[in-house]
Amino acid sequence: LRTLRLEDPTPGNGIQLTIDLELQAAVHDILIESMGGSLFASAVVVDVHTGEILAMVSVPTYDPNIFTGEVEEDTLTALLEDEGRPLVNHVIADQFASGSIFKVITGTAALSEGVIHPDEVIFSPGVIEVQNEVDPRIVYTFRDTTSGYFDFLRGMAESSNVYFWYLSGGSPFQIAVAEELLTSEDIAEQRRLEAAGIIGGSQDFTGLGAERLAHWARAFGLDEPTGIDLVGEAAGAVGDPEWKLRTFGEPWGQGDSYNFGIGQGFVSVTPLQMAMVTAAIANGGQVLQPRVVGDIVDADGRVVEPFTPRIVRQLDVTPQTLETVRRGMAMAVLGGTAGNAWFPEMQVGGKTGTAEFGEERLFKDQFPTHGWFLGFAPYEEPEIAIVVFHELGSGFLTAEAGGAIMRAWGEINDVFGTVMPALGQLPVRTVEAFNEIARQLP
Repeated sequence: LRTLRLEDPTPGNGIQLTIDLELQAAVHDILIESMGGSLFASAVVVDVHTGEILAMVSVPTYDPNIFTGEVEEDTLTALLEDEGRPLVNHVIADQFASGSIFKVITGTAALSEGVIHPDEVIFSPGVIEVQNEVDPRIVYTFRDTTSGYFDFLRGMAESSNVYFWYLSGGSPFQIAVAEELLTSEDIAEQRRLEAAGIIGGSQDFTGLGAERLAHWARAFGLDEPTGIDLVGEAAGAVGDPEWKLRTFGEPWGQGDSYNFGIGQGFVSVTPLQMAMVTAAIANGGQVLQPRVVGDIVDADGRVVEPFTPRIVRQLDVTPQTLETVRRGMAMAVLGGTAGNAWFPEMQVGGKTGTAEFGEERLFKDQFPTHGWFLGFAPYEEPEIAIVVFHELGSGFLTAEAGGAIMRAWGEINDVFGTVMPALGQLPVRTVEAFNEIARQLP
């Protein structure tokens, strides 16, 4: 035997992850403590200017070392049969109805398309009734959990479904009733709304419609993978009239547009997709490609390929529109459904979502729900966007975990500052107090 040629090994390059280990550990602990009876949960924190993933947690977890050698059959069986599906990265590979966190897209679209002005008011009686266009005797009822008069800030903060049903699907279809058949009270109420410039009642109002809303959802990056440098990412789905006709052989109805506008019906998203939506709202409209790989370094630690942010697209949206949406999200924390995300060291913005799923009702009009929260921090100069998801949860409760995660990031990075006092939850607060806080927002 002899050596024909000897070639010294060449050290390969290494990678530096974007993950902040201290924040990753904090997010994991918060998620475990907050998930209650949920079978699984997930959370992600992203830098809104670069798309760098600072923390990504999916629970339950598992020990990857079990796959380094021969895998015991009992261990593998237990993993595969675990209802929490620990082998799935729930941040990128699971897709669900988004519920009301989708309203940040509907709101951005409606403002951008001139469907609504931030100061215009929509009256909500807490319910919308839509007559069937073929048989008016058939009436579809859409119920809300809140009622009153809503401009954009209050509509976003209190997550008024009726407000966003109007933005997405317009005024409900109803056969016109001759005035002589109306009661004097009905006539007086309609004239009062019209005189005050309030949208509602029997007035005609044109919403976005499915096509425009689908366009904006896709512009924000839904209905396609984000392009993160990990395998197994789901694309989500955004339905539209053409898709429904092709898939089910049925036309799109006004109720479909109503569901679409509040993140129900034919729409599904991943937590990572909604984190990138939030980042775009926070950073001025740039839809970024998220990544977990930072710099590429050689064996001596020298950077051979620095991390460079990748912009997927720039949204056609004005700074004023995004500022209005962010203000609505700030008011959701200060005096709305996201009040559980408030903490005294930093002003933040957020939005809750309680997404119905399944076909079997828990009660007469109630389906089981998942809990969502998306947010950004700090409010005035956003640096991070976050999304938290709880299987079998509610947005109200998930918001508490979101606030804890943003607080942990602030503590780790020493960026605490002043914050406005929260108004508390309904029915404690008043419209006057809400408006006064809104006027004080920067």
